Amino acid sequence: MAEFHNLNVTDASNTDRFPENMAPSGINDGARALEGLAARWYFDTNYSVISTLSGSVIQMTLNRTSITLTGTTSNYIADLLVAFTVGSSDVSGPCSVRLNDIQTLSLRDSQGVSLSGTALPSGTRACIVKDGTNNYFRLLSPEINPKSGTWTPVLTCETPGDLSVAYSVQSGRYIRHGNLVTVWFGITTSTFTHTTASGAVSITGLPFTSITGIAFAGTMEWSGITKAGYTDVIPQVQQGVTTMRIRCAGSGQGSNNIEIADMPAGGTVILNGSVTYNV
Repeated sequence: MAEFHNLNVTDASNTDRFPENMAPSGINDGARALEGLAARWYFDTNYSVISTLSGSVIQMTLNRTSITLTGTTSNYIADLLVAFTVGSSDVSGPCSVRLNDIQTLSLRDSQGVSLSGTALPSGTRACIVKDGTNNYFRLLSPEINPKSGTWTPVLTCETPGDLSVAYSVQSGRYIRHGNLVTVWFGITTSTFTHTTASGAVSITGLPFTSITGIAFAGTMEWSGITKAGYTDVIPQVQQGVTTMRIRCAGSGQGSNNIEIADMPAGGTVILNGSVTYNV
């Protein structure tokens, strides 16, 4: 049974229902087939389809029956669009979608990230589309609220040696929307001593691994750093890691790392800042 995706944008190429020199008796059937085609599309995209939940699989029976690639029975067409109403059970992520008992594919948010928590409460009107490149469905609406949480920033260096750090403040928060993450951190030391430690200073413990190909700079309030000629100090998320380096710059100076030797032992270190990066 043909559906909208089987039609051709060239009028003269749509000959299945109204071939040249067709018998007059077939005109009614051709017109009714067009009306049925339009109706199936309408009712599959107006939230009248009600989903059920089997474990973590959202199941639906569509009005459209031809929803697979030509010559296959188990591969959904690209950009297959469905607007439905979530049934009596809340849907929690991660979850999947199965249409017309054909194929089970992962359901992700609009950025391609797996869902988590109570993603779709009962009664929610949701719109999904089969990703044209990847083998999963994307949730177009409702837009999933950004994920947020806590993380623990740890102050260290390349060669910790006898570095000893205790904290009066050690806290971190993050918010993630798709592939974009913003982290906030607050560090105040109550103990900060070292004699054999060396190398660049870093803050470890970021909640998500950064992408490769680019580093991300942030802003920071700081105290307890002494590096002659350098006046600007920032956190920088490196490539493909869960750490931040502490970078510095100054008038007439090239950018550089803050080394553990630039943070005098016995002092109080204060680092409060934020960085936004891609994952």
